[in-house]
Amino acid sequence: MRTEVTTYYLEMLEPAWLHASSSQPDNIELKQATIPCPELNRFLYTAVGGDWFWTDRLPWIYDQWLTYLSPPELETWVALFSGTPAGYVELESRPHAQVEIVYFGLLPQFIGQSIGGIS
Repeated sequence: MRTEVTTYYLEMLEPAWLHASSSQPDNIELKQATIPCPELNRFLYTAVGGDWFWTDRLPWIYDQWLTYLSPPELETWVALFSGTPAGYVELESRPHAQVEIVYFGLLPQFIGQSIGGIS
């Protein structure tokens, strides 16, 4: 079965363009996963990306995940809602102080709860 996929890009050239949401719940934490953990990233990738047809990493084996996650330029940050993983973002540092958001999103049950929104 073929599925048409649309890719969107977000570019923010000025830090002032980012405005934090004023309605974010108090029980949200954002924590960096500082130890490369293929099981964690695979879980987040499939849980967040399942409804969006993220498929490019599905065939990856453990060693591929570990190789991908190991460079210091890549960071994984996990959003926790009352201690439960609610979403994540993978950030990759680029030359000239640029950062690329490689993947990000929320698990389906946490969408619409003012987690990570901007105003």
